[in-house]
Amino acid sequence: MKRFHLFLLPLLATWFFLCKKNNDTEFKKQILGEWKFVKYCDSTKQKDMLLLLPPPEHRAQGFEFLNNGLCNNKLGIFIYKKYKKEDNLRYYGGEKTRYKIEDDSLEVYYPETKKWRSDKIYSITKDTLVLKISDSLYTKYARLRYMIDPKERYDKIIVSSSGCYGSCPITNISISNNGSVIYNGFNYTTKNGLYTSKISGRQYLEMENNFKKAGISKLENDYQATHTDDQTITVTFIKNNRIYKTISDYGSESPAEFQWAYRPVIFLHQHLNLKGLKTEVPEIPQTFKWELEFETATKVCYLTKSESFFLGTELLKGNLTNVKFAPKYTIEYWDGDKKQNIFTDGRCFTFTTKNKSKTIDLGYNFLEQNNLLQKFKNKKKID
Repeated sequence: MKRFHLFLLPLLATWFFLCKKNNDTEFKKQILGEWKFVKYCDSTKQKDMLLLLPPPEHRAQGFEFLNNGLCNNKLGIFIYKKYKKEDNLRYYGGEKTRYKIEDDSLEVYYPETKKWRSDKIYSITKDTLVLKISDSLYTKYARLRYMIDPKERYDKIIVSSSGCYGSCPITNISISNNGSVIYNGFNYTTKNGLYTSKISGRQYLEMENNFKKAGISKLENDYQATHTDDQTITVTFIKNNRIYKTISDYGSESPAEFQWAYRPVIFLHQHLNLKGLKTEVPEIPQTFKWELEFETATKVCYLTKSESFFLGTELLKGNLTNVKFAPKYTIEYWDGDKKQNIFTDGRCFTFTTKNKSKTIDLGYNFLEQNNLLQKFKNKKKID
């Protein structure tokens, strides 16, 4: 009997090894594709355990697993460096990282910490991936499939990011389908100022498709978190030379796919060959800091930051003119500690500084072409 046991043990070990190997092989096939975080499942319902996860999970987390040991971390890879005392600058390192499946576990490499994170694979089906994080805590991911319409195209995409209580980058970037880029950085960025650059047609198409995966037409116009002091991202899509849709996301409340699309664009300037851009009207770039408003005596039309940047880039293309026009609206902005005014009828815009004025003709009426006249609201009375 003892000899039989000695003979059986190696067979059991071999059988166990082959089973685990077969599991790993099957998992490697099943995990290929894109996955989005859905929820935590805590079998003990001790929700405070969520605070103990290293590294901190993000509800917009997602991965795309490829068959060559590479994967895309959809939230991106960021390296932080000191900037102005206690604040940090974020350097975007793309999405690519490595993964492996060993001993029924999914291991993903995080370049930020230079460490691998390992989670037990509890189950994989055609639509669901469940990872075991601890004895009682599981994370559930859903497989993503997209129907992208190749006929859905945009002239340009504009992304603006606001400040926050912290070191959020304050930037604007406009990217046209011909590859031309206009970038403007203000603070907490690796490059401040106004610049131009170029990207390839392939890069633009990839960026556009990332936004299309989010279902642009079905997205809400405004997403708002309930907390304060966070960053706002606004994205404006231009189609047929007019504003097609603008989406505002405060506090990362928008769908994960939308966040995956705009995050790389915010940091795109870090990977571009930027060339300084000068303008005949230096007052124009001063407006890029603000969410502009068209005002009359009784009404006001608010632009988002990305819509304001769109207007600014159109002014950069406009022609200086001496034409006389009857101003209907006033736009206020701050240049340092001085409040400045722009007078306009929607087509011609007059900047006045130091007793000098310059007028720019867009060649079309910005308010009419972008259907903004219907957005004028009565001014609120201040008691």
